[in-house]
Amino acid sequence: MKNSRIIKKNYEFEKIINKKNFLKNQSFVLYSIKNEDDKFRYGVSVSKKNWKAWERNKIKRQVRSIIWEYIKISENHSVDVIVMVRKEYENKTFIENTESFKKLADRLRK
Repeated sequence: MKNSRIIKKNYEFEKIINKKNFLKNQSFVLYSIKNEDDKFRYGVSVSKKNWKAWERNKIKRQVRSIIWEYIKISENHSVDVIVMVRKEYENKTFIENTESFKKLADRLRK
């Protein structure tokens, strides 16, 4: 079963990032753009210079979990989001990072 909410293609990442519509806090940078699909689509980016492969994979799993929880509780809105994880992410707990993401994502709607 293919998940149609995940952005994987490099050209899609570039299109969203090049619009330069972003919000940031200590743990995340969210780049966003409106879409026509009436879905919340997302991509996750974790830097190679900050973490080893197993750490990046763990962080990506955690961020996807945070995003899925956000999608469940939020209204449907048509936006594509690229989530870039910052170095400060590892200094906070999972719950703090979850709250941080939710506050940032709620600002996207405004």
